[in-house]
Amino acid sequence: MLVCSCAVISDHDIELAVLEIMSQPNAPLPTPGVVWRHMSKKLNCCGCVPLAVSTIYEKMESLQKKGLICPCACAAALERLVRLDKLNKSKQQRSPTKPVLPPLEEPLIAAE
Repeated sequence: MLVCSCAVISDHDIELAVLEIMSQPNAPLPTPGVVWRHMSKKLNCCGCVPLAVSTIYEKMESLQKKGLICPCACAAALERLVRLDKLNKSKQQRSPTKPVLPPLEEPLIAAE
């Protein structure tokens, strides 16, 4: 299945990259940016990112079940992901949202 049409990346390419990344000591969190850089590709329009994220974690789970990557590495990566998600949610809750202003009913500059 084609995941990124801009960089021509398939789910198989992602699986191989995730296997290589997660086999490293102190493996980084396999975000789309990390995976794309590992493959010497660039994220262009970023429309594929939601699908890429789900594909990356599906492949991690599949590789772990096959015994190709360490369950501890997967658990550590998922733990970091959960921590980042909680941090982002707390930041969103603390930042006030800007109110949407209603459209002006009369012009700002009076015509003479």
